[in-house]
Amino acid sequence: MKHVFVLVVIIALIEGCSKNKVESFYDNNFEAQGNWSESPLIIKGHAKSGLYSTITDSSIEYSQTARIKIADLFNKPSGTVKVSAWVMTKDSDSKAKLVISLDKEGKSLVWNGIDIKPAVKNAENWYEVTCELKLPAKTDTSATILIYGWNNSGNGLVFWDDFKVKVE
Repeated sequence: MKHVFVLVVIIALIEGCSKNKVESFYDNNFEAQGNWSESPLIIKGHAKSGLYSTITDSSIEYSQTARIKIADLFNKPSGTVKVSAWVMTKDSDSKAKLVISLDKEGKSLVWNGIDIKPAVKNAENWYEVTCELKLPAKTDTSATILIYGWNNSGNGLVFWDDFKVKVE
């Protein structure tokens, strides 16, 4: 029995060190500030979970922005960042994007944004939106991942909540 336990521990350690395993996971539902920017875009009352969410509308182009250093996410500075967020619109014609950007010294090196419109079937309901960004093979560990909602059309109120980040 003792040998079986030792074998199980060894297998668990080997699996835990596998290169294909998700290396990092981060989530935030705006109940705590976490890695989000300090601008006061968190509102109370319209949330997928908890009490708080962030917004974009005709006067607020960008939601709260998470800033996560590459060195905090990766053992090796390459891979894929996968983000999901829940969105609710007040108008079924609202257009916005969930964005992942790799920035260094205030300059975007590479980014991806996914339109929320295909996921949002009806106004006043929460829908999950996902986006991925494959990082360059030799990403500088001093670079930062930015994650945010972007109201690129300038119309419609969008609530953003329950962001999740996986790094593979």
